[in-house]
Amino acid sequence: MFVSSVTGKSIIVLCTLFFVSFSYGKNLDIKGLHLGKTYEEIKENLPCRDFSERRSEKTKVLYVYITECGRYEDKESYVISYDIGKKVFLISRRIRFSITPNREKLKKQLIQKYGEADTTNSLSISDNMCWGDCKATTIGISNGGKEESLIVSFINYEDTLTFDLHEPLLKEINDKINVQKTKEKLELMQLKASNIEL
Repeated sequence: MFVSSVTGKSIIVLCTLFFVSFSYGKNLDIKGLHLGKTYEEIKENLPCRDFSERRSEKTKVLYVYITECGRYEDKESYVISYDIGKKVFLISRRIRFSITPNREKLKKQLIQKYGEADTTNSLSISDNMCWGDCKATTIGISNGGKEESLIVSFINYEDTLTFDLHEPLLKEINDKINVQKTKEKLELMQLKASNIEL
């Protein structure tokens, strides 16, 4: 899955927690769903009610929360990822077509909504368009750094269109919070373990 980010940010540190507000340069969205909103705000506006929620761990120190809406085989499904403060930094939408659609019509609709793509590439497995902070790679398009981007890919071998709207900076802040909280928990455990009877 490809990811992305956002422009213009202010970070306030308070009691080791990070509160973030962003002003999005391109105001990118997926069917009206925007990054930086809370999990509850996004969830109530998803077009399905078949939710699967879990915590995804990279390590015991680094983790995010994931909610899936719809199943892989459904005509349309969503995945959202959010941080410990319930700020959404990834929204993915997947559309499965029952018949191969007209790609030129799809492309025109995307340009009408988002404008001309900042980056495009065509590979044997997918045709890709990206708005925002984008970087073409040998396997498609990925986010170029820390700014917001929307990557739309037509998967050739299964007639599927995917949308990935991502903000890496929010994920980075989430990881910092997790590291800090784990450090504080360890320090408390060490202090408790250091109590001895004399």
